[in-house]
Amino acid sequence: MSRGAGAPRIAVIATGDSDAQGGPRSLKGVQTRARLLDAAKEIFEENGFLEARIADIAVRAGLSQLFVNALQMKETKPRRRA
Repeated sequence: MSRGAGAPRIAVIATGDSDAQGGPRSLKGVQTRARLLDAAKEIFEENGFLEARIADIAVRAGLSQLFVNALQMKETKPRRRA
């Protein structure tokens, strides 16, 4: 992707995950991902993998309440079969 001459540059942290592989593209993204992974590990240890909820992980990681609410709504929606 090409950037214009006046476009701000975002610092990319070498984490082994490139942008092409879906890894974080900024320092904030790397930090958020680390918090989510730590929170997921704690929740899995406390509740077990099958009982862990994405919203609980998001809350533990300190994500915004709006994001957590969206995850909770998604978890309660019945899934459609193809």
